[in-house]
Amino acid sequence: MIDEFRPRVVPAFIGGGMPCFPLGADLRLRLVEQRAFRGGTVYLRYERIG
Repeated sequence: MIDEFRPRVVPAFIGGGMPCFPLGADLRLRLVEQRAFRGGTVYLRYERIG
C-alpha cells in the first residue's frame, strides 16, 4: 500500500503520452507540499486520504 506519492513534473514539449494511473481511478489524494525550481521542475507531495 502506498502512503505518499511524490511526483516530479518536468516541463517538456511532446505530442502525447500515457497517463500514470488508469482513467477513472479513485485515488483519494491530498496535496500537502509543492515546490517549484528554477528550471521549471515542480515537486509535489500527496498523502492518501482515509
